[in-house]
Parts: sequence; C-alpha cells; structure tokens
Amino acid sequence: MKTRSLLQPVEYIWTGDPALDKSHPSYSDEKYLAEFNMCHRPAKDGETPAVFRLAPLPRRVMQRLLKLDKSDQLFEAAIHSLSGVSGWEHNGTLVVLGEGHFTEAGGLRRLTDDWVDKHYDALLFMELGGAAIGASGIRPLSV
Repeated sequence: MKTRSLLQPVEYIWTGDPALDKSHPSYSDEKYLAEFNMCHRPAKDGETPAVFRLAPLPRRVMQRLLKLDKSDQLFEAAIHSLSGVSGWEHNGTLVVLGEGHFTEAGGLRRLTDDWVDKHYDALLFMELGGAAIGASGIRPLSV
C-alpha cells in the first residue's frame, strides 16, 4: 500500500463517472479510497474519466465540520477542498475552475457561491466532501 502525506492534494475520480469500467477486475472503491491510486478506478477503453483535485482541509475547517450534521459536513468539505477539475462536463459544458472561482473569508479559501450554484450536483459534492474528509484527517496545530 502506498503512503502519502496528509498535506498532499488528492486526484479524485467520482464513482458516478460514466467513463469508469466497474466490471474491470482491478476496480475497487475500498482500495481506491485507501490509496487514491487511479488503477483502482479504471476507465473503459477509449474513455477518460474526469479528475477532481482535492486540497487538504485545514484544521480550522475540520473543526467547523465536526459541529455540522453529516450532509452539511460533506458539502462544506467539498467547497473548501475542491481546487481543480479536468475533463468534467456539466449540463453539456466542459467545466473550468480558475482563480476567479474562489473566495476567501476569515483566512479560509473556498469556492464562490456563484460557481457552486452553477455546477452543483448533490451526489458528486457529497462524494467529493467525503473523500476530502477521508484524505485530510485532522492534523496537529504544529503542521
């Protein structure tokens, strides 16, 4: 099993991506979530799944998340963690995520409400939030 630092971003492939070959013998959600190794989410021949880049959640965000109910936790984690995307089409349009799609409040960076409202998909954001929480862990103050 590969190890990685909790400070490293994760490249995440959504389970709902139609490009995934879920019948492939190496497909495993459990292994993918443990290692974030793309070999466990193989694509169909000639297809390329979208990749979502998830930045580690800062300790202050993790502390806030613990005070929320689960669905709010997942949404907040997603909007604080999603830092890039490639190959994702939403409503027939290739999604772009650039510097102008982020805002900062209280020293914490997150996606703007306008970007989220335009591209919101409940199942995707819930899954991205869960992956962001799992990939981040809670880091000590000194990190």
